Amino acid sequence: MSSDIDEHDTRKAIQVYEAALVRLEKEADALQERVRSISEQESQNQPDDSVNSPLSGLFRPLSALGIFNIKTDPSHKTLDSIMKERKEIERQLLLHKHLVSGAQFIPAEIWSEIFLLCRPEDDEFVRWGTIEDPRRLAAVCKQWQNIINATPQLWSSLSLHIHQSFITAQQGILRVWLERTRAAPVSLELIWYPKAKGGIHTDNAKWFIDNIYNIISPSAFRWQRLSLSLPEISVVHILRENLPQLVHLSITTTSTELVPSPISRAPALCSLSIPGVYKHPLTLGMPWSQFTTLHSHYPLSLADATQFLALCTNLQHCRIRICISTVENVHARGPLVMPKMVSFTFLFKVNEPIAAIIDSFAFPNLQTLEILGTITSSSGGLFPKANILALLTRSRCTITTLRGRGLPMPEGVDMDFVEGIPTLLVLELAGSRGDVVTPEAHRILQSRNGTESAQESDQPWVIVPKIGVFM
Repeated sequence: MSSDIDEHDTRKAIQVYEAALVRLEKEADALQERVRSISEQESQNQPDDSVNSPLSGLFRPLSALGIFNIKTDPSHKTLDSIMKERKEIERQLLLHKHLVSGAQFIPAEIWSEIFLLCRPEDDEFVRWGTIEDPRRLAAVCKQWQNIINATPQLWSSLSLHIHQSFITAQQGILRVWLERTRAAPVSLELIWYPKAKGGIHTDNAKWFIDNIYNIISPSAFRWQRLSLSLPEISVVHILRENLPQLVHLSITTTSTELVPSPISRAPALCSLSIPGVYKHPLTLGMPWSQFTTLHSHYPLSLADATQFLALCTNLQHCRIRICISTVENVHARGPLVMPKMVSFTFLFKVNEPIAAIIDSFAFPNLQTLEILGTITSSSGGLFPKANILALLTRSRCTITTLRGRGLPMPEGVDMDFVEGIPTLLVLELAGSRGDVVTPEAHRILQSRNGTESAQESDQPWVIVPKIGVFM
């Protein structure tokens, strides 16, 4: 607090010295104008030196006397005294400015933009107490505190980890945090730790409503992104709110009960993520036709996957986990056509019949296809080249990117495969020994991208496969 007071006094002194300089400039200008006027008047009264008159010498002492009277007049300061005072004020002004950081002269609007650039990425949430917490920057000085508290976007993201130690003081912090968002859209992540880890009992819905829900619900109409890792009943309470600005929703729950969580008042909702493996997507009462982006980690059978995706008629970007042990009888219905799909990623376990998955879809607007396994297979089997080419043929799409990991690849992917997909620009296929795309195939892709060097290298690109990762 003392540093804030000293800084305030210093800035006030700087303002006083600057005002004094302006005053002295005006006094000096007025005095110079007066001396100039008297000098001109005396020069007009002086006799011609060419005239030999006994009275001609009397005018010079009078002229000197006039200037002397100006200098000794107690109602005016002489130019000399003004210049001395001005020099002293400039010295004091310089000393005081050295006591104040140059950052103090940056406008508040510029500071606000700088602070906004320090926020995490759009898909990340700010957890209080971490380096991204805006309260840390607000503690630097009074000026920063005022700017940060007046910038709602700095408070518009929050990751709240709910433990049993979530006491009244923290409820106050949560309430103030949301109040500072004012009218800005809010991104909120709620993570409720189970009792086994020392957290709150998972069926204590009343505690959640009294201590969390009643604080956050007034801002529900401004929620833009929600990530919920909560018990089922708590999720239901939240999704019953009117959510006109909600765009992205992520749900993780350990409940396996088929209790629907209807969400009917979220007209802008277009993105859904289900990172948990406990909740079947079809048990969630979602407006499936609204979604353009979908990520699901729940292991679906091929039949369930096609049934599920058939509901998502406007889907453009999809990442889904499909687990099958035998070829399921889905071909009788023909491939599922998804006309708006732009990027499609499916994850599978090693040694599953992935050809059946590829044969089950058609994507007329597909640009990116990713086929990712949990681990890289070193066992036998054939790379599903024919199935991929058949998918692209029946889809009549212009695919530009193809990525694969964990696929059976006993041999390298040669130039014939690349030439069979004339629109392909990016091909990344990783087997148990790394990149399996031949140098000849790489050179074709380099030529298409305009990156072929004058001295071509026979060394293939190195792609390190990610082991044991789904999402």
